[in-house]
Amino acid sequence: MLPSALLTSILLALVLSFGLIGFILVVTSHLSGWAALARTYRYEGSFEGESWRYQSAYMRWLSRYRHCLTIGADRTGLFVSIFRIFRVAHPPLFIPWNQVSRSSKRFLWSKCTELRLGQADSIPFRIDQRLSDRLAEAAGESWPAESIE
Repeated sequence: MLPSALLTSILLALVLSFGLIGFILVVTSHLSGWAALARTYRYEGSFEGESWRYQSAYMRWLSRYRHCLTIGADRTGLFVSIFRIFRVAHPPLFIPWNQVSRSSKRFLWSKCTELRLGQADSIPFRIDQRLSDRLAEAAGESWPAESIE
């Protein structure tokens, strides 16, 4: 049996750790633009289109979601969700294609696709070319035309 002071210390450390993780997730959601998108595009259903797990994306303020996203598409829109354990302030999103614009970019050292999510917010969502090609195939004719900047 552990002494009560040690047990209290362990419990306090756990509560503080989970609180800090929760705080970081809330801040990241707001900085990245996920929270702004969730106000309009929160998705409650079960996505039935093609999707790919363990994907990565950069959003606003260089917020990076590394290998923790499920990203999918069908002819109606783009689906984005994060691993369940990171869902604090990160609900699943579904953005219709008419609310998405697309452009090719060079980001850091590689070519990528930048999707701009939401007409009002225009949150950047940078993905690698391979994922972009998969999304384009799943979206078919609904895939946004490339913007010229």
